[in-house]
Amino acid sequence: MLGARTFTAVLFTLVTLVSPAIAAPPPAPPTLGAGSNFALYEMFIGEIEHLHGLCQPAGTTFEFNAAGIATGPYPGTFTETGTVTFGPASGTDLFNSSVVAFESGFRIESVFDGNPVEVTGTKRLAFVGTGHCADVAVGDPLLSSRIAVVQASYEARIKTSRGVYFDRGGSPVSLFEYYEPEDPSLGQRGFSELFISAIGPEAAKPGEGCGDENHEHIRSSECP
Repeated sequence: MLGARTFTAVLFTLVTLVSPAIAAPPPAPPTLGAGSNFALYEMFIGEIEHLHGLCQPAGTTFEFNAAGIATGPYPGTFTETGTVTFGPASGTDLFNSSVVAFESGFRIESVFDGNPVEVTGTKRLAFVGTGHCADVAVGDPLLSSRIAVVQASYEARIKTSRGVYFDRGGSPVSLFEYYEPEDPSLGQRGFSELFISAIGPEAAKPGEGCGDENHEHIRSSECP
């Protein structure tokens, strides 16, 4: 006859054998800016469409559309749309204005672990930036120009085959446009930015929206 201790050991072994293994959660994917060298930071290099409208003495808001190549942990293509607001002109220097508002939404189409990955997110101005906004008359030897250099904060949603994760941090952004006023198709336009993560990516959890700190929601800081 089996003793009590022997019976308990056998029972424990049988339960262990028939119990399903508890799988460890998959490792989190990289953040958008996770490393100590630039190869591990997500970067955007591209162009903007012509910024329609004229620079106003009291300040001007332009809508922008940017697209180009994304490199870093999520290489692929990006698109970004948003608005940038220049404050009143304050001189004739290269930077004759301040950038007083900036916000945008972005999207990266990439591949991670051999599967498609989608990164979406938003940016907002973190500090007042520097800018230049100037229009010249037709026939002027100079070009009309807009330049914005800002420090933004970002929140991102990283959707991979491992699950959905969040990331947030800072993002230096610059955009510029030089063009002939009589023919805006002539000129140069550029857009670039870098992502610097402030956290490790956090796994998204189901939730009921604002008020639930575990909910999947971009710009959670805007919840009342």
